[in-house]
Amino acid sequence: MSSTLFTTLLHLKKNPNRISILSRRPTPLPRSPPSLLHLRRRPALVRRSPQPSSPVTTSPIRRLQQHRPQPCSPATATSITAPLLLLSFLHKVEMGEKQQWSNDHLKCLLETCIEEINTVGRKGLSLHKDSWNKLGKVLKEKFGLDLTQKQMKNAYDNLKAKYVGWVYLKNKTDNIYNPQTNTFTLTNEEWEEFKKGHPKAASLKTVPLPFPELCAEF
Repeated sequence: MSSTLFTTLLHLKKNPNRISILSRRPTPLPRSPPSLLHLRRRPALVRRSPQPSSPVTTSPIRRLQQHRPQPCSPATATSITAPLLLLSFLHKVEMGEKQQWSNDHLKCLLETCIEEINTVGRKGLSLHKDSWNKLGKVLKEKFGLDLTQKQMKNAYDNLKAKYVGWVYLKNKTDNIYNPQTNTFTLTNEEWEEFKKGHPKAASLKTVPLPFPELCAEF
């Protein structure tokens, strides 16, 4: 045993409290702060409070102005309206646009039709194609009317239907016909009953039949 160890043991024997002091667990040293390089800081989440919404103060007129459709350019408008106008024109030609007939127009139509019936004859209940072409030329020369065959035939059929209704009322009793005004005196109920059997002659209630003598010939 070395002299140093012997001296230590001897010293501990003389001072027994030293053993308890030495047997205690040494107090750990404080750790040094970690390096900033090893720290991964996350960005702080900033919670923003919602902004108070301002009250709606837009007037109805202002809202309508905001939603008003933007006007299209002239080129776009032309490209849109041109096909629509063409379709409308073709539809009128196909269906026969309603023509406003004056008494002079109707008298010319009746006289020409009677002449064609007497010279050429009928085609069923109507006229031949050549007769319609002649009627169209006469109306264009006298009145400048450029009509289709369908338009002229509609006027022809309407006059015939009105004449049939006119004859039906004229043959009734109770003196309902006034020859001076070429009108009929009926109650509203009688007119409604007449319209059921003669719908195309319903205008006789307000408009007299033009030229009944000529209508009787065709």
